[in-house]
Amino acid sequence: EFKNSTGKNNLVFFFVNTTAIQEKELTLSLFEEVREFLSKSKNSKCVITTLLPKIEFFPTEATSLSERELTFFLEKECERTPEIDYYLEIEKKCRKSVRDDNLDITMMRLDNVFAPDRFHTPTFDLENLIQECAKNNEITITDEDAQCVSTITYVRNACHAAFKLAFKGLKGHIYNVASSTVSRADIKQAM
Repeated sequence: EFKNSTGKNNLVFFFVNTTAIQEKELTLSLFEEVREFLSKSKNSKCVITTLLPKIEFFPTEATSLSERELTFFLEKECERTPEIDYYLEIEKKCRKSVRDDNLDITMMRLDNVFAPDRFHTPTFDLENLIQECAKNNEITITDEDAQCVSTITYVRNACHAAFKLAFKGLKGHIYNVASSTVSRADIKQAM
């Protein structure tokens, strides 16, 4: 709770799961509290980590998109879903807070995050893939598996990146974070 604290040199980590659309109003309300706190606190910073929703279509000729290119793509080229709109609303509020209120906010985007027992992998259903292979007691790798390529981030690397951005991230910048790029074929080969 930030209401009675007006200290200085504070660091706030704010996590947003844009696939949890049912939490949108609560998250936006909490974001407003964070903004108010930052505006009253000297030398304070906020690192916002967003878990991206599934993005259905990606330009086939592109190998990567920069921060502004991804935003443009989501706004203009991608099929708009409530989850994508939720992400874009958070990003817009962050940009406005930096531009209009001069708040020190840095954003970090994650698309597929996994840990030993938790998966946020909207690009491919990793948990179902593992269960299916275990149930059938066989692994079949198809051409389609090799073509489904995504970035993934191990939760330990995501935490490390959030802390690094707290000290090295530039105000108003958005960072795309990933541990590696893999395909379903890579995952099946590792299994």
